[in-house]
Amino acid sequence: MAAWTTGLWKQIGNRRFAQLMVFGALYEGIRHIFKRTFTMKYPYQRLLLPKGFRGRHLLYMEKCTGCGICAWICPERCISMVPVTDDKEYYQNPERRFPQYWYARCCFCHFCTDYCPTGALDYTPDYELAEYDRDLLLWSPQRLSRPPTNIGEYHSVIHGSQGVTFEPVNKKK
Repeated sequence: MAAWTTGLWKQIGNRRFAQLMVFGALYEGIRHIFKRTFTMKYPYQRLLLPKGFRGRHLLYMEKCTGCGICAWICPERCISMVPVTDDKEYYQNPERRFPQYWYARCCFCHFCTDYCPTGALDYTPDYELAEYDRDLLLWSPQRLSRPPTNIGEYHSVIHGSQGVTFEPVNKKK
């Protein structure tokens, strides 16, 4: 066989390969049109996280004694004990010192919640802590004591290879 014929077959093979790639991509696209999506409409639908998810902290100021164990045990040193100047009276905490979190450093290990002797710290399923200003990641005790409001209300239902749907959780009253 002549040398020019082998070059011709290589060109035909490359063209055939390109056609197969294009038609293969079209085939996959058309096949996925009829499948359910795996995507969640995020700001409008939030996934309900499992119990025990270690999100942001929740401070019960009426239980906190100001002992500082949470600040001592923190491996990232993101907790500091600060005085609170509100008008409430805290009988269990005469010095009025409460933990303040700097979430730019927190690794969410939750040693602080595990070692708190009075159970004044708890974890919540709130994970939306992003801020445009780094100074807003410093959470005061008053801000930590507010319960989260943006908890997920949908759970995922997996339909094998057909995709996932997100259905509202039935809240029991």
